[in-house]
Amino acid sequence: MSSARFARACHNTTNGLLKQSENHIIMEALEKTGGNISQASLTLGIGRSTLYRKLKKLAIPDDFT
Repeated sequence: MSSARFARACHNTTNGLLKQSENHIIMEALEKTGGNISQASLTLGIGRSTLYRKLKKLAIPDDFT
């Protein structure tokens, strides 16, 4: 395997793991707050609009409760 190919494979794996981790952390915050977006965003230390954007990007329904 070439070094460029290996680097791409590592990059893709890292991106996948980061997305999985982010998804898990967001879901935990939503579960702990009973699906309350405002409280979840405070728990995560991000703004509500940022949380909505992440929910859309990660394909998590914003009415998941």
